[in-house]
Amino acid sequence: MEIGEALAKLGLTKNEIKAYLTLLDLGAVSAGKISKISEIHRRPTYDALTRLLDKGLFLIPLNLERNCFKQLIQKDLFLLFKKKKQQ
Repeated sequence: MEIGEALAKLGLTKNEIKAYLTLLDLGAVSAGKISKISEIHRRPTYDALTRLLDKGLFLIPLNLERNCFKQLIQKDLFLLFKKKKQQ
């Protein structure tokens, strides 16, 4: 099973998956860059990032420039999987 399929089984949308995988590849990056690299229009990118933030899958570090996003460690993804499995 590839990563995208696993993330889909956890309930992530296609745009959330694209944004999350882009964050994994690039690290801390702006939403505009995520939009460009993942080929998602800017508004849906912000929507996907907001949902990922709500799910606890990334954070906005205070010490980085404005509108930069960084993924959380995989431990948090495991917690989401565990929570999904319990439902």
